[in-house]
Amino acid sequence: MKGLFGDLFDFNHDGNMSDFERAAEMSFLHEMISEEKEYEETELELSGLDPDEYDF
Repeated sequence: MKGLFGDLFDFNHDGNMSDFERAAEMSFLHEMISEEKEYEETELELSGLDPDEYDF
């Protein structure tokens, strides 16, 4: 079974995703999403907007 990123996280190349391989894939995906959110906040701050006021 292939994961979200194909066979990228199939470390032992057996064609099946183990629990560890799935966890590594989800951790990588979470890290990518977290970095994107931090980047958006930085862009708001650079444009002169306060992210806290923007949330309200």
